[in-house]
Amino acid sequence: NHPMYAYNKLHQYITRAEQLDAGLSHVILHARPVVLSGMSPTKNRQIPALNYKLVHQIARDIPGLDVTLNGGIQSLDDLRQLADDRFVICGSDDDEQRQRRMVSFMAGRWMLRRPLDVVHVRNVLDSTGAGTGELDIMARITSAISQYVDY
Repeated sequence: NHPMYAYNKLHQYITRAEQLDAGLSHVILHARPVVLSGMSPTKNRQIPALNYKLVHQIARDIPGLDVTLNGGIQSLDDLRQLADDRFVICGSDDDEQRQRRMVSFMAGRWMLRRPLDVVHVRNVLDSTGAGTGELDIMARITSAISQYVDY
């Protein structure tokens, strides 16, 4: 299917749910289409390609809808790149405003493979860039580990 077809069907589905007053205020969108037959789940994690543009377009085109992007985040660098793209400048030159595209990101397998990366996620998503230094991060790691390990 053509990417515009997928976008139109998804947009239609979401706006229809909103029109039905079904209480839709937040969606979690996977950036990779699922293939239901002829491909193993493992292979479907690689094919077809991730389509972050589709998820961003839905977030941009449906104001008031909170969107969580899921799919393909495997590192802090991946998260940083996606987080940098979560805002868009909207409006005329006189009335520009930053609008959020994504409210959150979902990362499953990455956190299973590298669970201690979670202590860095807040810094990546913090728009000020302020926050924890190396010593504070080590203290947080030690605290997290100590809750699960008998000495």
